[in-house]
Amino acid sequence: MQLRELVKYVWKHRAGLDILLLVVLLLCVLVYASSCSSAVSATCITTDAISSIVALLITINCTREQGKDVSMHLFTSVAWLTYGYITADLLGWIALEAHACNFLQYTVDLAEILLGYAATMMFTRYVREFTGFQNKFMRILYYTLFILSALFTIFLLAAMPFGLPFKVVNRIYIRGPLYPLFQTFPIFVLLVDMFAIMRSDKLKLHEKISLSVYCLAPLIAVPIQFLHYGVAATGVSMLVSLVIVYNNIFMQRNKMLIQQDNELTQNRVQMMVSQIQPHFLYNTLTSIANLCEKDPKTARRAIVDFSDYLRVNLD
Repeated sequence: MQLRELVKYVWKHRAGLDILLLVVLLLCVLVYASSCSSAVSATCITTDAISSIVALLITINCTREQGKDVSMHLFTSVAWLTYGYITADLLGWIALEAHACNFLQYTVDLAEILLGYAATMMFTRYVREFTGFQNKFMRILYYTLFILSALFTIFLLAAMPFGLPFKVVNRIYIRGPLYPLFQTFPIFVLLVDMFAIMRSDKLKLHEKISLSVYCLAPLIAVPIQFLHYGVAATGVSMLVSLVIVYNNIFMQRNKMLIQQDNELTQNRVQMMVSQIQPHFLYNTLTSIANLCEKDPKTARRAIVDFSDYLRVNLD
């Protein structure tokens, strides 16, 4: 019995426990970052750790609130992939600082690229859910992007043994000659998404702004990180994008819930009035009928007042 009560208590306060565990994890990462020999690694690890924690909180909340809404399911998938991308970048910096074996660094860095591709394409699927990609050209372009994503992924895996995207030599990460190419593909996809968002007739202005920011932030961050190695810009930019879209979604959900609550209250009032009115009419007419025998003048005045009341309410 005590175990059951404990389980109920933990489940009831699970949100607080989640935050507590994440804070403990964040403190552990920050303690590790403070012991790093490189200031660049310490900064990137700290930035990615904070971004990862915030992304995980958003992702957990989305998972609990998604319900049966298709667009919310898609955004939850985007959130999970974004969290995975940021976490992979964090693990990559930790592996680099710890001088981990080449295989581990290869695995983490490859996972980061693949998760970035997956997050970008899932966001494209999310954009399609909102915009519809109404015309034929946009639908063809949409399917072309997914085919290109598959081809880029295959090409990336095939180029890895030759060190073309990147390589790890003596536990040191080195960008390969084709590194810019693999960074260019997500930029191209986000530009297409942004074009579809701005051209859509289904989206409101605030929706266009929030979705465009999701595209715009990585578009700014990727060139910065490409030109300045050691700046964890993409993880932060993806987190900013995630937060803005998340905030827009839940503002709209709150407005919708308030509207539904108002409609429900109004329906209840109307139902109650519809139940009361027949009784009120019967009682009033009965009272006037009794007055006709006892006080005809009062009955006449009551009939006039009652007709005015009915006219106002029916209008």
